[in-house]
Amino acid sequence: RSIVSNGDFSDVRADAQYAIVRGGWILNKGEIAYDDKEFVSPPHSLRITCTDTSTDVTPETFWRAYATRVLKGTMKPNTRYRLSYYVKLGDIVQTRRRGGVTMVAVGSACKFFPEKRLHGTTPWIRQAFEFTTGEKLSEKGLPPCVRPMITEAYGTVWFDDIRLDELPPEDLNTNSESK
Repeated sequence: RSIVSNGDFSDVRADAQYAIVRGGWILNKGEIAYDDKEFVSPPHSLRITCTDTSTDVTPETFWRAYATRVLKGTMKPNTRYRLSYYVKLGDIVQTRRRGGVTMVAVGSACKFFPEKRLHGTTPWIRQAFEFTTGEKLSEKGLPPCVRPMITEAYGTVWFDDIRLDELPPEDLNTNSESK
């Protein structure tokens, strides 16, 4: 069972308290919307568009356009997880060599999945990555979260069916014999 609630973007209700929160997702920066025309899991996907073509190197130009789903109280320390999602790229153009589309998972460290950012134009593709959280679950003031994003690039990207599933611990005793 995924600990990312509303990873299929079926709930698009606005939060009564915070205007930038819809369906539990914080719509942080960029042109962000729920798309009912392009999706893998009906009825919506998350569409993020960035039009900033700047080549400057600043925190503002690195974190171009993104949304955040906070996972406080659901992510556990020292635990294995599988992050999976579908992504579709619409003419993502790099403004710097490492730019593109990625998903950030914060669980003791900011991890980028995939590490090599995606760019160009693609149909829907599934991404899946495994990682283990550390003892502490925050990084530089960021709470545990997943963050689909465009970094050091511009264009449009769609995300859908974002999941973060807890995995069983790895069996470290590989030399055991059954009796």
